[in-house]
Amino acid sequence: MKGPDAISLARANAWFQGRGLVAERMPAGRIPGKRAPDFQVYSSRGELFFCEVKAPSLRMDPETNCFKHTTTLRKLADHVVTAAEQFGSVNKTHMVPNVLFWNSDHFQLNFSSLIMMLRGYLGVEGREFADFKRLRSIQKARANLATIDLHIWLQGESTQLVYIPTFTEPFRARLLIRMLSLESVPITNAQSFGL
Repeated sequence: MKGPDAISLARANAWFQGRGLVAERMPAGRIPGKRAPDFQVYSSRGELFFCEVKAPSLRMDPETNCFKHTTTLRKLADHVVTAAEQFGSVNKTHMVPNVLFWNSDHFQLNFSSLIMMLRGYLGVEGREFADFKRLRSIQKARANLATIDLHIWLQGESTQLVYIPTFTEPFRARLLIRMLSLESVPITNAQSFGL
């Protein structure tokens, strides 16, 4: 199946509704030959951002019968590149924020995998143990990071949420913080992730 499943779309929609926002599905085929993000999200004040939902799956490597970091990271990186293209199809000049909403049901595929992909390495306590920055898929994803203002990771249907900002413009940052009611939520600065 291409794109997120109906369950992940419903979870994202419910999450936005819980914040008093309207998540309107973008019509398929709106732009000929291009895929649009999943949602236009509006506030009662008429503010807007675009949201793409990704529901990555964790697949076992058939040769090793294990989950490989490189396979998982490539999958996440491909999602970032695809989302950036989708945002570009409707928001080419990046006039409004772009949010990438992640939803994973597998406990081993969580926000730490996303942070590892965004950094380009596996690190513990500031030490790099495995460098993935040379992987072409990671390089492409990192080159597209400025297109995405905020990553929201929802683990399954739980309330475990992680916000990873990649804000590059203060106006979009303030708008998202206000729209998503994140003023009181501790948001980890992207710099602390080495981005």
